[in-house]
Amino acid sequence: MADQGTDRVQQGPSSSSHSSETLTVPSISDETTGNSPADASKRFSTNIAQQAQKWAKIQQKTFTNWCNDNLKAVGMSVRDLSTDLEDGIILIKLVEVLSGRKIGRYHRKVKNKPQKLENVAKALKAIAQDKVQLVNIGNEDIVNGNLKLILGLIWRLILTYQIKVKADSGDKHKASAKQLMMTWIQSMMPGCQVRNLNKDWNTGIPLCALVDHIKPGVCPQWTRLDPRNRIGNARLGMDIAKEQLGIPQVLSPEDLISPELDDLSMLTYLSYFTSSDDSPGYQEILKFVNSHLSSESSVKNFSVDWKDGKALYEFVNAIYPGAARPPPSDASPEQLINLALVGAEQKLDIKPLFNAKSLAKADAVDEFTLLTYLTMFRNCKSMVDYLQECSIQGPGIAKASKNQFAEFIINLISDLDGKNVTVKAYCNNVQASVNLNDNRKGKVFASFLPTVAGEWTIDVLYQNNHFPGSPFNIVVKGESKSVTAAGDGLSTACLGRNAFFLVHTVGQGELEVSVSDPEGKSVDCTTSQQGNEHQVHYTPSKIGTHSIAVEWDRAAIVGSPFEVNVCNIDMITVEGNGLRQGNINSPCKFTINVPEEAGKGNLNVNVHSDVDQQTVPIEMNNESTQYQVSFIPTVVSDHIIHISYGGFSISKLPFVCRVDQPIDSNKCYFDPMPPKRILTDQNLCLTVNTSRSGKAALTASIFDLDNQKTVLPADISTSNEEVNQSITFDGKALTPGRYKATIQWDQLDIQGSPFEFTVLDFKSVHVTCENSLDKPRLANDVIDIVLTADETFTPGDFTAVATLSQLSIPLTIVNDENVKNQFHIQFCPSKCDDYIIEIRSYGMHVRNSPLAFTVIDPSKVIIDDIIGKVVNCKTIIPIRMQQSGNGKLDVTILDSSFNKCDYILEEAGPVHMASFTPKQVDSYYLTVNYSGYNIVDKKLFEVDYPTDASECKTNGSGLAYALVNQENFISIDTSHAGRGALKIDMHGVHEQPKLNLKEPENKKYILSYVAKQPGAYLLNIKWSGNHIPGSPFKINVEQGGVSKIYSYGRGLREGHFGDPAEFTVNTLDAGPGKLKVQVVGPHTEADYRVEDQQDGSYLIQYFPQEVGKHQIFVSYNDQSIQGSPFTSRITRPPNASKVNVEGPGLQSNILDGFIGRFVVDTRTAGPGVLRVRIYGPKGAFAVNMSRNAEIERLIDVRYNPTEIGHYKIDIKWSDVHIPGSPFDIWIVSSQDELKKLQVYENTEGWVKYV
Repeated sequence: MADQGTDRVQQGPSSSSHSSETLTVPSISDETTGNSPADASKRFSTNIAQQAQKWAKIQQKTFTNWCNDNLKAVGMSVRDLSTDLEDGIILIKLVEVLSGRKIGRYHRKVKNKPQKLENVAKALKAIAQDKVQLVNIGNEDIVNGNLKLILGLIWRLILTYQIKVKADSGDKHKASAKQLMMTWIQSMMPGCQVRNLNKDWNTGIPLCALVDHIKPGVCPQWTRLDPRNRIGNARLGMDIAKEQLGIPQVLSPEDLISPELDDLSMLTYLSYFTSSDDSPGYQEILKFVNSHLSSESSVKNFSVDWKDGKALYEFVNAIYPGAARPPPSDASPEQLINLALVGAEQKLDIKPLFNAKSLAKADAVDEFTLLTYLTMFRNCKSMVDYLQECSIQGPGIAKASKNQFAEFIINLISDLDGKNVTVKAYCNNVQASVNLNDNRKGKVFASFLPTVAGEWTIDVLYQNNHFPGSPFNIVVKGESKSVTAAGDGLSTACLGRNAFFLVHTVGQGELEVSVSDPEGKSVDCTTSQQGNEHQVHYTPSKIGTHSIAVEWDRAAIVGSPFEVNVCNIDMITVEGNGLRQGNINSPCKFTINVPEEAGKGNLNVNVHSDVDQQTVPIEMNNESTQYQVSFIPTVVSDHIIHISYGGFSISKLPFVCRVDQPIDSNKCYFDPMPPKRILTDQNLCLTVNTSRSGKAALTASIFDLDNQKTVLPADISTSNEEVNQSITFDGKALTPGRYKATIQWDQLDIQGSPFEFTVLDFKSVHVTCENSLDKPRLANDVIDIVLTADETFTPGDFTAVATLSQLSIPLTIVNDENVKNQFHIQFCPSKCDDYIIEIRSYGMHVRNSPLAFTVIDPSKVIIDDIIGKVVNCKTIIPIRMQQSGNGKLDVTILDSSFNKCDYILEEAGPVHMASFTPKQVDSYYLTVNYSGYNIVDKKLFEVDYPTDASECKTNGSGLAYALVNQENFISIDTSHAGRGALKIDMHGVHEQPKLNLKEPENKKYILSYVAKQPGAYLLNIKWSGNHIPGSPFKINVEQGGVSKIYSYGRGLREGHFGDPAEFTVNTLDAGPGKLKVQVVGPHTEADYRVEDQQDGSYLIQYFPQEVGKHQIFVSYNDQSIQGSPFTSRITRPPNASKVNVEGPGLQSNILDGFIGRFVVDTRTAGPGVLRVRIYGPKGAFAVNMSRNAEIERLIDVRYNPTEIGHYKIDIKWSDVHIPGSPFDIWIVSSQDELKKLQVYENTEGWVKYV
């Protein structure tokens, strides 16, 4: 049994739960605290008022909004339902809008209460005529403003005219409006868990889901909404419902998310989704239903269109074919409806919400009930799903011929009836007649007759739903018209070789081709198609005349059959030197043999020059099966000879006859001239031009002059189509020394042959550098490269080139005057870049070449001003490296403890950015190294806080108050304000005091000033141009004195023996001085302690060691402050164990004659606060407490219970239970019950009485 608030109750009597009463009795001491019994009673009343039923406020607001939504049609509105309906005018207008008819005459200008009663009576009578249930409400209740009954009336109007749920018709399937709405909601949103019409909507997400299910796409994000953002979700859903679906906000978003949301308010708001034929939920379900009905059975409402039962019967069978059993031929509407209801329940587990008899009456079932019932079918398996289990097979859905029947079979599952199958076959505007034959065993045989060629479409439907694969598209072939054929394969062909021709067709049809040999036997052929072009290939196996027949759509095309002459070119042979070579202006001859086995054909010979492509005349003589052919070339070039027979080349490649000049060695020459010096292991390569020397053999040899012997022959190859010939001598076989080379053409020396050359010892050559090039070199430093070789080398045998950035610089090679066989290459690079120095001898790199190195200029690396230098912010160190080369940049950042700081180095063109984020205010050291050269070494920089005047802290009495001619001090702490400068000025009406600012220690300043005139002053303190917090400060300068001192604290009035007591003395406005304190008890002085609070005030603690009055003396500069001496009463601390209580109200007894009274005695308990709290049946007692007028510190408590039950009484003194508290009291109805209770008390202690 606990202290408990008021529960929400919509109707019926109050609950039987226990309530509690709490009263506070003031401290019974020399000084009262103002907590009288009257104050306690007032607080109790306030507590009860705060427990008003919040749900009723939401309901009243929602019902008011609903009324206004309907009254806006007549330009009226309601603000307070309890008063605005009393004259009946607004109620009459509301009923007229809802019912759609006029009430008649009524008092339009109400002057008295009888007229009000008449108006309201007319409205109630009109409501009753519409069969609205009115329970316990009359016209006087509305005129008198009975809000509870008025809300009940409004709900009946909403139920009848808005939700449109009819009164109980006796139908056992009848569901309440709440049940219907829950069923509709759950059917619309099967994936959204909504179990009630209150707390499940508090997140706002179900409303967003509902609008998106009704109109997909308006709120697709509902699945990702955060349930904690309740008000945002509610506003989103209601705004979309209003803008997209036209749902008025009769319920506010704040009420939607309230835990006090009631069912009727939510039901009223949701009813707008289905209340009228233009509401979004109504239209959505109407659209869903009609999608399963034929055009003849489509409906426009959820009332009269269903009374004949046909629509419901067809709808159920459309959802589940065969669910509703076939009706008898003379079935009544009630029978059809009953078959549909039973089938839906048995096959789909959809429970009926009405009986067949009610729906057949048309007006016995309200629209919302029927709409809800049909909504439950949304989540059932559809006709499309059933049709997926069916199949269609047969040639008629793949191909067909014009004027020939196309046939196929439709295979149905057992629940489908073949009578509902329809087939349409059409091509453009031509429709074919279709024959259907249902064998009643799950198969429907279909056939149709296409009368035109082209693309045909076949629709196979079941109750207007396509079967899988439907519609089918097939091609119907057409007749032969304007079809042509062309190609060599129609006139000539070669034995054993592929022949082909093309057939061009028009329209749709089928191509048939047959090839016959001279004996009439068939020859295989193949056809391929691309668009209207057909390519036909065949390979004849016999010589002689072949016949080719071409038909389109079973009709021969123009020219068919075609005759083809087939020959055998493999039997033809060609011979003679004139096929391979010849001399200019001399006859070239060859012979062609054509035996009879080659078959009939035309022989054709063509000769042309490969240089000018000119045809060369030929002479051809025929002797029996031989043909003698000759031609005379007039230019030096290859001559191409083509020979064909019957249109076919007798060889895969043409014959090539080489025509050349006469042999002449004097016309051979070196191109270019041979070298005079080569290196060891380097091949000697020569090129000889023989273009005008005729055809002969080129020979070459080398003779060792030092050893007088021939060392090796040459490797000779031709190039450039025999114009040039290459000669290569293997360099590995040539040792250093002198040699002679001899080159001959047809065993005669050519021009320039023989010639001498020298082989140099290349293995002895190498280069070195004075200093290592591994480390970058500085710009403008001289680089000395030493080249070492044997005595046979001269500087002319070498070349040296420095390359950088696509620029090549030739370098000079000079002899070393002091060292034999050494050369020097000196290079002074001025540009910073990557260099490559290549040193070659006769095109070959010497050993250690090429040399690669980098040239840098550290003086071009510049460190710009450091950006940032603010704690926890990015600090950037710009490093400009323009024209400094490609050296390696290394950055080191250390804090004051020499710990390395992590940094990021980024490149932005010629500028590198080293950035890091300092985590603390500190001194940092920067070192920048460039390829081993220090740019800066431990450069110091400071990191501070961000410049922020708001981080400046001030302290000191001189900020608000000062005394004339007294130096006042203010401390200003800028340690966390970053970099900046203080700017301070102070001025008053009569003077500008002189300011003295002490140099800072750790960025903490001390400001002092002396004002010589009293009055108001303004003190401006700025940091980097911005006022610090509190600036400008308003300072009041006054004359000082003891009258400015004041004191406060409980220790000046009272205290407890053995506990410290304390008070405060404020001397801020009194100027400098000395504070003295003395505490004198009845017999001895008490010890005390004074603590300076550093703000012009002092905290004094004293320690009383005896009970009684203590005198407190306080003086400043030997003058007593105001109120001194103070008298403080020192008493002993409160003791709850000393509180006594007695009276009949603390004992269990019979209700009849029970005296609910007891007295609390606190006289020996010391000072304290008495609190009494009584628990019992709610509303069964009233508590009254009062002091005894004759005896001090005696409190009389009365509570006089009016109901039997368990009562508990808590009595505390200074928040501590007194002896015996809490007290358990049982009030019973008879003496026997009391005796039983006493037995329980004596044996087991107090127990709950049942």
